[in-house]
Amino acid sequence: KRMRQVTRANPSSKSKIKQGISRDGTMPAFRSCGFIVLKKDSLQDSPTQFLLMKHPNRYDLPKGHQEEGEEDLETAFRELWEETGLKKENVEVIEGFTHTQVYYPKYARLQGKTVEKTVNIFACYLVDSNSEIMLEEHQGFEWLDWKPPHNVNNKGINELLRDLQIFFSSNRVRS
Repeated sequence: KRMRQVTRANPSSKSKIKQGISRDGTMPAFRSCGFIVLKKDSLQDSPTQFLLMKHPNRYDLPKGHQEEGEEDLETAFRELWEETGLKKENVEVIEGFTHTQVYYPKYARLQGKTVEKTVNIFACYLVDSNSEIMLEEHQGFEWLDWKPPHNVNNKGINELLRDLQIFFSSNRVRS
């Protein structure tokens, strides 16, 4: 695995995080979007590995808050670039797959107030498996083998991987 620490100007550092109202109208709502990035066996047209970003005590995906004026896929591509250095042309979006999770965390930026958080994750294949991951926001990254069922000690990621496996099975993608 190759890793290079780089500093990029963050074009969205002055942008405003989009805040809405929860579906039931009782609390603030936020939206995050991102990608699960997969490497692909081109001969068998099947996933071989997936990318996870490392935090000190957990894994995560390249994802982040939606900003004012952004659509979900725009947010996912911006976050992918900010957190990995991968651009749109480095990946191929897997059409028809979006994984959505809704949960209710307490937000420190709102003095511990509970918010509705919706996370939309898209899936994509890395176009060139030798593409370099460039870190700016994470401690590291790891490519894990695609060997379902997965257990990465993160309930949300495990659910995403299960849903992606079901998607592949129903669309006859070897996995």
